[in-house]
Order: sequence, then structure tokens, then C-alpha cells
Amino acid sequence: MSSTSPIPIHRLSPSHSNIRISSSSDTQSSLPSPIYNASLLLSLTPKPDLLMIHSLKQAAPAFSDALTLLRIWANQRGYGEGERLCVGGFEGKGRWWAAVIGLLLNGEEGADGKKGKLRRPVGKGLSSYQLFRAALDLLGALNWIVG
Repeated sequence: MSSTSPIPIHRLSPSHSNIRISSSSDTQSSLPSPIYNASLLLSLTPKPDLLMIHSLKQAAPAFSDALTLLRIWANQRGYGEGERLCVGGFEGKGRWWAAVIGLLLNGEEGADGKKGKLRRPVGKGLSSYQLFRAALDLLGALNWIVG
């Protein structure tokens, strides 16, 4: 997000309240608004996401087909938009699936950037099915317990 953005980045944290309700109760107006804040943040970041997806398409020819396979897999299991009910938190997260494949293709660096790659990148010449399987392996290997 640029420094010229009308909304400071710290105001979009999940614990911050951005919905103002005219009521006599101060407790209602101070409740956090994480879904609203995330929606604002998503609306402010389409250009970087589009540039990332374009660069991934240029780097790996199978990216588009792998992304299609991953999104179909996610939709069939309720992790994306479609006919079925969506698992809570995955509504409108189409770009998130592209980021998962981007993590596979680019690798992951440490927080300080000096310790080397935490996750080595996969080969950019993999087939779409191999990229899809690598994405499933990545999702299966992550520790999803937060706390």
C-alpha cells in the first residue's frame, strides 16, 4: 500500500474498529471489524496481485493450469466460491490460491532475509499436475493451529 493511501495501514488491522455506529453504547462502536477491514485491504491491492500473477505466468508456463486445478479442488471441498457453502474465511480468496503456487515457485525467505530460504522453490518447468500436487503437499504440511 502506498504512502498516499487515504487509509493508514494500522487502521486496517483485524482488531481495529472501522465501522461507526451512532448509538448510545460505546461498547458496540468499539467492536473490531475484521471482515470489513479485510475487504478494504483487498480493494486496495489488486494491482500488485495482478503484477505478481502476470510474472508467475511468464516464469512458469504451467501456472495457469495448476491454478485452475487448485481452484477446482478448493471449490469441490468448500474452500472457494461456487455452488456449495464456503468454509468460513475463504470467501473471495481467489488470489490466495495464486499466492500458494507463487510461494512454491519463488520459495520462502527467513524474516531477516539473511538465513537463506526457509522453503526452496520448486522447478519452474514442472507440469500443471506436478505444481498442483506440490500445492496440496504444501497445504498438508502446514501447521494450521494458530495460537
